[in-house]
Amino acid sequence: MEAITKETLEIVTPWDGTFHKALETEEFIYFCNYEEGDMNGNTKMFSSKPSEDGTLKLIGDNYHIASDCLRAMEEDKHIFISDYAKAEFHHIVEEEMTEITDSVELAEDNGDDEFRVYVNYEENVFVAVSYDKKKVLRYKITKAIKDLTQEEKEDVLHYRYSNLATDEMDIGFDDIFLHGKFIELIK
Repeated sequence: MEAITKETLEIVTPWDGTFHKALETEEFIYFCNYEEGDMNGNTKMFSSKPSEDGTLKLIGDNYHIASDCLRAMEEDKHIFISDYAKAEFHHIVEEEMTEITDSVELAEDNGDDEFRVYVNYEENVFVAVSYDKKKVLRYKITKAIKDLTQEEKEDVLHYRYSNLATDEMDIGFDDIFLHGKFIELIK
């Protein structure tokens, strides 16, 4: 395989096809073969810290690497995300996450579009996808529902339901998202 550097945009292999730079985080750079559906061989992960000669070390290229790339798309700060990966990200969200609300306007979007909001399996990230699927905003949850004090729970419920809130009501992820105090936009 050719020497891979931070400037490399694609890796052409004789047997496995072409891998395109899809995502760069603070720790890793992921290259994906968008034509390969098998997660055992469609993603290569390199350390984002170059060695002395400027090349990047291959960390791996198996199912776990492909899964980590999906996780990083949801959770990690992106230094770079390809146009293709950005455009296709909503498919991952819609297939892998749970929808919590289907029509919300976001202050970060200046109320220009309506979004569907999803929570990931680990229940630590929200992803908002615009109806036209051109905008995706990611938020991390800064305090889990189970860790909220009784006073914080009451604050969330009263914010959402005003005077209709009762002590018997359970807090859902939609309540946490719409309240906004316990979430932070991922850049």
